[in-house]
Amino acid sequence: MEFPDYLNKSASRVDGELRCLLAPGAAISPRLSRAMEYALFSGGKRLRPAMLFFTNEMFCVSPGASAAAAAIEMVHTYSLVHDDLPSMDDDDTRRGKPTVHVAFDEATAILVGDALLTLAFEALASTSPGTLDGGIAARLALELARAAGPAGMVAGQALDMEATPGVVAAGVERIHELKTARMFCASVRMGAVLGNACNDDIAALTEYALHFGALYQASDDLEDFAGQDSGLKKVTYPAVCGVDATKHRIEEQAACALESLSAFGDRAWWLEDLVNYVKSR
Repeated sequence: MEFPDYLNKSASRVDGELRCLLAPGAAISPRLSRAMEYALFSGGKRLRPAMLFFTNEMFCVSPGASAAAAAIEMVHTYSLVHDDLPSMDDDDTRRGKPTVHVAFDEATAILVGDALLTLAFEALASTSPGTLDGGIAARLALELARAAGPAGMVAGQALDMEATPGVVAAGVERIHELKTARMFCASVRMGAVLGNACNDDIAALTEYALHFGALYQASDDLEDFAGQDSGLKKVTYPAVCGVDATKHRIEEQAACALESLSAFGDRAWWLEDLVNYVKSR
């Protein structure tokens, strides 16, 4: 299977799970349900679920992987909805569409984020047939909470908002680690936990995801530099360190990510292709 085919297959798989998870709420608050669906199905690539699926399949295909993938995608989407709010990044569009607070209203956008965050952990804790074993569910919930919470993604957003024009490269790198890389770490770690991977393998995948997160954010910053982010003088890697340094960081982090996978050989082919895909975009 080629890289884009696997990505598309994973997206279809997690989309089906997301629609099932959203369905019960539609009869309770149709407006909230519509806004949640709007946020979730707005054209994202579903990289994090694909990373979870693939990492799981490197070891052992596990029941409940779809629920875990849906959980991480809901947490990721909630973070985007809240990041876009007027009190945060104040963005009117995302992926070429009006952001949730523009398409609906600010209060609804806040509730969408709250609902997606809590529904993510409901998906992990569900005891319906074919879902996760209780002990595994607890481990996955802990991984996701640590990655997304006040020692992870939320901390990264807080540091991003607090950053001053004098921030140095190390400060930007720390923001990127917390805000972006930690969620990629959760993706591969959750997949590996589901596959009953050993500690050494989980450590190697964590190292990969940290470097991949740095690569992803530097590439994203460079892509946006000539557009909105540079115009608003946001704290991005090229704004702080320059374009040449950002290109060097992309190459460096890509090489480190690939090196982290060396022990897996051909088993990690899709994760390797993912690095090359992001590096070349």
